[in-house]
Amino acid sequence: MILLFDVYGVCMQLYEIILAVLGIVLFIAAIIFTALKYDVKLLVSMYLISIVMIAFPALSKIVFADVTLEVQRLQCTTEKLANNPNDSSLKQQVRQQIDEAKKAGIDSTNAKTVVTIATANAVLGDSVKAAVWADKGLQFSPDSKTLQNFRNSVLTPRINVEYQIQKLQQNPADSNTKQQLELNVEQLQSSAAPNTAVFTTLSKANLVLGDTAQARKLVDSALLQNPKNKEAIILKRNIQIKSSAIPHR
Repeated sequence: MILLFDVYGVCMQLYEIILAVLGIVLFIAAIIFTALKYDVKLLVSMYLISIVMIAFPALSKIVFADVTLEVQRLQCTTEKLANNPNDSSLKQQVRQQIDEAKKAGIDSTNAKTVVTIATANAVLGDSVKAAVWADKGLQFSPDSKTLQNFRNSVLTPRINVEYQIQKLQQNPADSNTKQQLELNVEQLQSSAAPNTAVFTTLSKANLVLGDTAQARKLVDSALLQNPKNKEAIILKRNIQIKSSAIPHR
């Protein structure tokens, strides 16, 4: 991963910062040489070169970059969060910058933009949303190896089930998604080591597929392993509400 720095809102690489610093040094030297009354041609050259060295890195980001400044800033902050995953202030900053990028307009045809947004969501822990963004990009760039590799790395068997759950919740009448979810559930049950996250995901899948009894058993298994798991606790409550709403015969 390229090391990036957010310098006054402009995302820059290390060599660009060094170039700007050297430009500042050259500019200061030009001022000193002016006071010492050095040759005018030399002074003009020094001023021009220093200005170009100072301004070019930032201007190139604005004028020549293939992504917006909002996306560049998000890329910088996401890299910081990846290196400091427990920093709550960085998490909040990434969320805000995702919103800012959306407001500015996200170019889903630009693979680099989509990967940046998707990566930000993945680093925040929302792999499903990351996969959704990858799919958006693949609609416009189906041959993009970057997007394909990213999607494959994000969509583990459990996340794939979570993804299908979300799609079926949005469109309960989608028989293809339901069939795919049933298949993915079978694969997850046979391949994944049983843990709280897997039990919770399988419980949600069975709930959306209409098997409330199995969903209850699975969420109980999740809570048996981790009684304090917030997602499992909320899911257990929702299952109880849904069960009580079903008329008894």
